[in-house]
Amino acid sequence: MTNKKNCKVRFCKRIEFLAMIFLFTVISALAQSAKFDVNSVAISADLMNILYAGIDNPLSIAVSGVPQTDIDISVTNATAIRTERGWNIHPVKVDEESVVTVSALIDGKKVDIGSKSFRVKRMPSPLAKLEYIDELFGKLKFSGGTIAKNYLETATRIVVDLGNGYECLDIEYDVSSFNLVHFDSEGNTLVEISNGAELTERQLNILKNMKEGKTVYITNVKAKGPDDITRVMPPIEIVLK
Repeated sequence: MTNKKNCKVRFCKRIEFLAMIFLFTVISALAQSAKFDVNSVAISADLMNILYAGIDNPLSIAVSGVPQTDIDISVTNATAIRTERGWNIHPVKVDEESVVTVSALIDGKKVDIGSKSFRVKRMPSPLAKLEYIDELFGKLKFSGGTIAKNYLETATRIVVDLGNGYECLDIEYDVSSFNLVHFDSEGNTLVEISNGAELTERQLNILKNMKEGKTVYITNVKAKGPDDITRVMPPIEIVLK
């Protein structure tokens, strides 16, 4: 439900931004017909109303009556790169504002149009999940708890994402290794290691041969995100229903 809500917020923000562009176009047309200058600016973070340090944050900017090629920006506490769809803002320091200042080339002169401040936050902690396949919904992600045997038998790999309602950020993580911890009939702890995201043949066989009520753990999941930092994820408890 949270994921749907956040995606809905993102969609509404896009509609709001497009409406602002339309309004500015109307204002610009009226201004030109009345022969006086009115230049309004819309600055909108495409994902949320905040920026995340260490990654590229898409930013959309529009100035009434000015083509995108004549718009430029400067940003504090961040680097800015122009893209086909707008700008990517890459903040540096957490808990410091990034101020985006917009200028435009108007009648051959560079004019400051406006600015907007954004809070810069640390990336939320990602979570490891077991990916499995549902006949109706396709690939799904299991974050821990009880799971039916028919689902467990379709699991093939470990994935990492932000979870907790942050899926709209669309941040990718590369899993480099993980452990599958299980127990023999005498209660001894056994560990099978995978040097990648895919479950090994031995790990697949362990999951396939699990008995009802038994528990295994996916531990020491290591993954690297776009900030080039390798993180170790919390474990996943898997209990066969």
